[in-house]
Amino acid sequence: MLCFPHSHQSTNSYMKYSSVDDVISMPDADELVKHGNFFRDKTTINYALEQAKENESFNAVMIERAYFVVNENNSYTKNPVFNKIDEVNIIARKASKLLQDEIDKGNSNYVTAGAILDQLIVADVKGVSVMDINNSDWVANNPLTKAMISCIGANHDQPNINAVISDRVIQYYQYKMEERASLDLDNYVKGLTDALLLTVFASNVETSTATDRAGFYRELREMGNTPSDAMHIKNYL
Repeated sequence: MLCFPHSHQSTNSYMKYSSVDDVISMPDADELVKHGNFFRDKTTINYALEQAKENESFNAVMIERAYFVVNENNSYTKNPVFNKIDEVNIIARKASKLLQDEIDKGNSNYVTAGAILDQLIVADVKGVSVMDINNSDWVANNPLTKAMISCIGANHDQPNINAVISDRVIQYYQYKMEERASLDLDNYVKGLTDALLLTVFASNVETSTATDRAGFYRELREMGNTPSDAMHIKNYL
């Protein structure tokens, strides 16, 4: 399956260049959007994935192009909706990113929070189980992530392509949502992770240092959270 269009026009996009011209012919965002050649080679794919981080419309066109090439229609991208499995995987991905820096540093409170995150999500979103939260499975089955994987394949230099594609597709969903719905999702994820961390910290308060406590409560005050926001999470500790 070819994930870039054929063209009978004489354009530089399909010409072989010398090493000097290779520099000149590096991918250009406007040209990629115009011609849809997001997936023509590894250099272009890596550029497109990076460009899409900060460019909402570029990201949308790239994902819609992948879906159209794979499915030969745009029925889903005309009215993208996600089901409960999509919902819990989106929440889990966004929440885990908020925790990851401190998890990587070995912060025990964040490690504990990360370990019980999925249980908390499925307790809040009815009709799903912890087994439904699996990023690899979600990427393999969601119509948009699946199309992106099909077009990219192994033709990239990303250390974790599933994570990159997940982030771009979540970005796409929020771009297509009403602004209020997108903000509500962000606020929900932030509130959930803040409340989770607060409860984990409160449970470990006897073993934490005074410096840890002062820093954590300062962060909570800045976020506007109070202990009453999340005491029910103790059921998962």
